[in-house]
Amino acid sequence: MDPQDDELSALIRTQATRHHADDQLRARIRTQLLLASAAQPAASPLKPQRPAGSLLSLDLGGWRRLAAGFLLGVALTWWLSPHLASLNRPGGLEEALVADHVHSLRVGPLFQVESSDRHTVKPWFQGKLDYAPPVLDLAEADFPLVGGRVEHIDQNAVAALVYRHRGHVINLFVWPSERTAALQSSQIRGFNISHWSTAQMQFWAVSDMDAIELMRFTQALQTRL
Repeated sequence: MDPQDDELSALIRTQATRHHADDQLRARIRTQLLLASAAQPAASPLKPQRPAGSLLSLDLGGWRRLAAGFLLGVALTWWLSPHLASLNRPGGLEEALVADHVHSLRVGPLFQVESSDRHTVKPWFQGKLDYAPPVLDLAEADFPLVGGRVEHIDQNAVAALVYRHRGHVINLFVWPSERTAALQSSQIRGFNISHWSTAQMQFWAVSDMDAIELMRFTQALQTRL
């Protein structure tokens, strides 16, 4: 075998990382290989053709660039596939909101503005969002406002309002909506989720409180709205 081919093989064996590809990723790789093959220029009739079965000798630098580009493309596709699909599959948005809820409790920040005064929290969002979220304190219903922050859901900046209830934390995610939807409830890994929308905003409440208590919170909020 050509020494250049030996060096390329050694490079791939030592540098490449193997990952098990699903059917969708395999199909994408096959498509990219076909496109790359189709883009190669046809052999010139003026040049002698190599005998069948002979090895083609390519410039080692070109091989390295081709191998590195291919491996990088495979790695990026493998890494991005589950993230891109998560918000498109049923329950993907709920999963993302629960993940943000858990992240805020485990790593933080739980809030970027800490206050129970809605006249402090609401103005804080000015210049950080392209809309003004409604901010209400529900202390009289035993759900006091404690602060807020900006979260990023599917690459969109949204308001996250933080409430407490007897040691529990409620993350209320709010962003614009153009339609009305009735209150719906769901549960993911023990976290309860309630969501609804008006003609102006949609609301997603996430907490480890039981479903009845979270329903009390949403009813109190809807009444004030």
